[in-house]
Amino acid sequence: MMKRKLWISISFVVTLLVFVYAQNPSRLKESGFNSAFTIPLETPYEQYLELMTHVIANARVETNNKDAIVAMNSPFIFKPQVKPVNGIYPKGILLIHGLSDSPYFLRAVGKYFTEKGFLVYGLLLPGHGTVPGDLLKVKNDEWIKATRYGMLQLKKNAKDVYMGGFSTGALLSVHYVLSNTNHDVKGLFLFAPAFAIYSKLAWVAPIVGTFKDWESIEDDTDYTKYQSFTFNGVTQTYRLIKKVDELFDEGKRIQVPVFVAQSIDDRTVSTERTLFVMKNYVTGKKMFVLYTTQPEKDYDGEDNFVITVNSYIPQEKILNIPHICITIPPDDPHYGKNGDYRNCLYYKPDSPERQQCLSDPGIWKGENTEENIEKYKVITRLTYNPHFNSMCKQMGEFLSVIEK
Repeated sequence: MMKRKLWISISFVVTLLVFVYAQNPSRLKESGFNSAFTIPLETPYEQYLELMTHVIANARVETNNKDAIVAMNSPFIFKPQVKPVNGIYPKGILLIHGLSDSPYFLRAVGKYFTEKGFLVYGLLLPGHGTVPGDLLKVKNDEWIKATRYGMLQLKKNAKDVYMGGFSTGALLSVHYVLSNTNHDVKGLFLFAPAFAIYSKLAWVAPIVGTFKDWESIEDDTDYTKYQSFTFNGVTQTYRLIKKVDELFDEGKRIQVPVFVAQSIDDRTVSTERTLFVMKNYVTGKKMFVLYTTQPEKDYDGEDNFVITVNSYIPQEKILNIPHICITIPPDDPHYGKNGDYRNCLYYKPDSPERQQCLSDPGIWKGENTEENIEKYKVITRLTYNPHFNSMCKQMGEFLSVIEK
């Protein structure tokens, strides 16, 4: 009798789980197209773009404006006005997006480099650009494979090569130069690099992820970034961080010039760790554009590689600069001042706070710090960088120094 009851209970639980899984929107399941990097290394980058655009189109669940959404999530090529010689451009850069993001996050930066004469390749990391479910099982080794492919193809088409990345993409750039002795990279441009995760509990993600798939599930209305978040995504970034730390522990150093832009109020990754890495592990020329509400503070002592920029702009109701906005200009049609998206994920769905965040035209904007929430109760997470144009100017100044 007891065995029969146990069997009935187990059957009920299994049936319930199957039912719940069946009710999950298709975006929360793997698409079957994008959990590994399977492109042959000899594949020309133009063909890679076509293949991945096709993959994204097949995986995306939207019906409205689908062509535009597919284009925004796809990898890209920007070609400069300068003519190539025998098919080779004078210089090129590979740009790599962050965890749960898409190449869209680096399109504005890519256009800047194109204007500077660069051939620009925007990479799509496995698990991204399609559906959040594709991050359920992807491994960071697949991101590393994609990065190596992108650099191999860039070297075929540009004489001097550079790398740039946002968050996890920045870390992949660093991993590439540390783990490849003959990399030929002339410089790194890192935006809010993920040298360490801000939360002290990041190490728990691999443990929790063994029995729980989702850290959070949202409606995914942001069509260039996943809002639903897997534990595996955090786990793979954490493991990639450990790989980079091991290379540092082995004595490897970043010997190429490094430009960094990041906010001291970043609540996704640790800016303090970035400062430590820049001071102790970067041996070449370096510039750190640091957004802070205390621009008078000395962050680097006698090293003098930090340029502080005031992130408090009361006339624009900006409290400080979040992690997510570094590479986005104010005129961006999606994330900009008058964009069609507001980030209110800090507040529970259908709560009065989220409704206020989404609808209040006079709301303050900034990072979701404890200080900001305590003082203002409801804010929206700033999704564009008010200093984007000056950041580009600073990148240009850095380029003029390292290209001499």
